[in-house]
Amino acid sequence: MKPKKGSEEEDPLGHAAELEDDGDLTDSDTESVGLSPAVEAQIAKKQANRDAFNDFLLRESNSDRASQSFDDSLTAKTYEPPGRIIDDPRDYQTELFEKAKTDNVIAVLHTGSGKTLIAALLMRHVANQEIEDRANGKLPRMSFFLVNSVLLVRQQSRMLANNLPIPPQALHGNSKEDLWVKSEWDRLKEKNNAIVCTAEVLNQALMHRYITIAEINLIVFDEAHNARKGHPYARIIKDYYMARDDATLRPKIFGMTASPVNVGHDVIKAVT
Repeated sequence: MKPKKGSEEEDPLGHAAELEDDGDLTDSDTESVGLSPAVEAQIAKKQANRDAFNDFLLRESNSDRASQSFDDSLTAKTYEPPGRIIDDPRDYQTELFEKAKTDNVIAVLHTGSGKTLIAALLMRHVANQEIEDRANGKLPRMSFFLVNSVLLVRQQSRMLANNLPIPPQALHGNSKEDLWVKSEWDRLKEKNNAIVCTAEVLNQALMHRYITIAEINLIVFDEAHNARKGHPYARIIKDYYMARDDATLRPKIFGMTASPVNVGHDVIKAVT
C-alpha cells in the first residue's frame, strides 16, 4: 500500500493520510534490474521504516522490563509485559506509525486495515516515554483513546490491555459513581497513564477542569469523521485543544476513520 498522490496535505491539526491498496514492494523488488531512482527511494524509505520499527520493539522490550520497578506506583497487580501486536507489520503501518510519532495524523484506511493496531503502537510508544518521565519526577500525563459508545469502550480497552505496558482504565458515564468528583480524577491521573472512554467523559472532565489539556499527552479519536459541529470530538478540539496557545502543552493527535468523504483534510474547518 502507498499514499495516493496529492492525498496528504498539512492542516492546522496535523496531517491526513489516505491510503489505497495496490500491493507492497517486497525484498525481491530490490533485486530487479534497472529500477528508477524514485522506486529505489521508495524501497529505501520502506526499509528505513522497518528498521525503525524493529528498533522500537527492541527498546520497548527493554522498557517493559525496566518498568516493573516503577509499576508499583501505578497498579497493585503483578506486572506481565504484553505480547507484541505486530511482529511483521505492513509497510503502510510502519510508515503511519513513524509519522504519528512526530506529527498529528488523521489516518483514512479501509475497515479491517489495522488502524487500531497502529493506534496501539503509538499509545505504547507514548506510554513507555511517560513511564520514564514519571520516574524522572515529571508531572503525570495521560493518553486518551476516545470512542462513541460504551460497547466500544469495553472492546477497545480489552484490546489495549494486552498491548500497553500498563492496562488502561475504562470509563464511561455509568462506570463509576464518583467519576464526577475532582479527587477521583486526581487519583486517576496518579494511578494511570492511559484511559479508554466515551468522548463525552473527557469533554465533561475538561469542562469541569478535573483535568486540563496540558495533562494529556495523546488523544486517539476513533471514527474521527464524527468531529463535526457539536459532537464531543469537535468540542474537545475547538474548546480545549485549539484554545491552548502554547503548542508544546497540546497533546499529540491520532485520528482514525474509514470515511474520508466526511473528514476531508481541514478538520479545524469541520468542527467550527
